[in-house]
Amino acid sequence: MPVMSILTSLEQDAYTQPPVFSHVERKRFCDFPLSRLAIADTLRSPINQVGFLLSCAYFRATKRFFPVQCFQQHDIESIAQLWGLSPQQIDLRRYGKYARIRHQQRIRTFYGFTLFDADAQHMMATKLRPLIQAYLSPKQIFYRLVDVLIHTKIAPPSYVVLRTFIGETLTQHKADLIRIIQQALPEGTRLLLDALLTKHQPKGGALINRYSIGIN
Repeated sequence: MPVMSILTSLEQDAYTQPPVFSHVERKRFCDFPLSRLAIADTLRSPINQVGFLLSCAYFRATKRFFPVQCFQQHDIESIAQLWGLSPQQIDLRRYGKYARIRHQQRIRTFYGFTLFDADAQHMMATKLRPLIQAYLSPKQIFYRLVDVLIHTKIAPPSYVVLRTFIGETLTQHKADLIRIIQQALPEGTRLLLDALLTKHQPKGGALINRYSIGIN
């Protein structure tokens, strides 16, 4: 089954990459309350401390988490200086997976957010239906969904997860429409419509059904 493409490459980068802070924004989002600093102080390595605080800053700005390999170098240096560390001491490739998971859970809790889990997906599916019925484009649906997730305090997941979720919801909606039409159309009407179809297969292509009549 082909993968639905919703965002362009540039739009995907904008969603999946951390924000590029201006000097003013960096001061704002990296100004941590004492409670966050106290937690960072209990972490056992400078790498975990910097990773935790920078994840806090990015989540505060976007309500999302990002791969550590995408963290901005200027931001790493800023957090390292906050702790009196040299940026050369901070190799975030050693910021372990399980530490990141634990830290992300704490950060979500700080800001009152939850995971995009099965319950959240069920709730979002009901909110998607009006958008699909309004014939919005998949891209419009994507950005509306992100807004709804943030508004309802659910941390937006990765682009791939949202793309898959939207694609599956659209597929289910189409299947529901087909089922409704099949149930509503009398057998005679369905046979009449089938009789109007002609079969066309381009050279090397797939078989296509087309109506033999048109509107001039």
